[in-house]
Amino acid sequence: TAAAPFLLDELREDGPFWPAKKAAEVAFRSGDWARSLEHYTACEAQLQASPIQMQRPDDGGAAQKALGGELAKLNANISMLHLKLDHADLAVAAAAAAISNCASWPKAHARHAEALSASGQHLAAAQAFNMAAFRAEQQGASSSAESWSARAEVEVQRAEAASAVVHEREMQAAAAEFDDFFARALQLSALTEADLDALTDDIARGAASEAGLVVKWKPMVRVKEAQRNAGLFQVLDGNVTEEVLALVHAGELARMEQTCRYFSGMLDRAAQERLRRTTRCKALRALCNKPSAPESLRAILPHVAQYCVEQLDSADDAVQRLVAACAPALLDSCAQSR
Repeated sequence: TAAAPFLLDELREDGPFWPAKKAAEVAFRSGDWARSLEHYTACEAQLQASPIQMQRPDDGGAAQKALGGELAKLNANISMLHLKLDHADLAVAAAAAAISNCASWPKAHARHAEALSASGQHLAAAQAFNMAAFRAEQQGASSSAESWSARAEVEVQRAEAASAVVHEREMQAAAAEFDDFFARALQLSALTEADLDALTDDIARGAASEAGLVVKWKPMVRVKEAQRNAGLFQVLDGNVTEEVLALVHAGELARMEQTCRYFSGMLDRAAQERLRRTTRCKALRALCNKPSAPESLRAILPHVAQYCVEQLDSADDAVQRLVAACAPALLDSCAQSR
């Protein structure tokens, strides 16, 4: 539970905590969410200033657990009030604080889920509701666990519906740019007039859609645009250009940044940047390590390794230095392959 059976000096009836808490409860019952939030926030600030948090426990940690339990209840209430005031982001932060105060308290996870749902993060909300159910089950509260599990399923359904809406909007946007997109593709020689005529025929007979064709052809047009704008890399063929594009636009980079290892706080900023660079260079390393790669291409690897560990003031400068080191070897490799 959130409250531990231990009396803190900060919670004595003659202390400053109770008047503020009672004022918060009175304001809440009257529907004055802003005033209630103000008083609950004052209570939370008082407990945060407790010296107990800075002391080495000599009671087995009972005082710190009691303080954490009371802070968890306050932050859960603060999160709920932020939601009533349409402050979804602040509600998420307050609920996360409640979890950090008392991670075993199911309601803290439930408040987090409600706030995440209000902010449109439905999959994360489903995970939080499942954690609330798990904690409740651990504590023998089966009915609460079932209720939160059911709400987790609802959040998954909302996430799927939201994803479908986003996909529909993307397809509508793709369809709207059909004419401009394929005009640009013709200019870049990504396809011929005959190819485009064949595509429009497919649309006319229902074998393809404008949106689907834009999505399908975007990778090819992207390569052509990169070749036109890439300076030294303009002479490279499509396969090598794709490898170079992976250097700056790694498809796995965004997925890596969503992993627990990246955002959980386990890595400092320098380590995060090294991880980003290592991920960004994965495709380039694979290119250099191919059995058929010439020695001049393998010579790039030390430059890649240096890029992944050095810390420069400007990330753009680091990329430029790496590209400058890699370009001659890539061009030489391309010439040899021909």
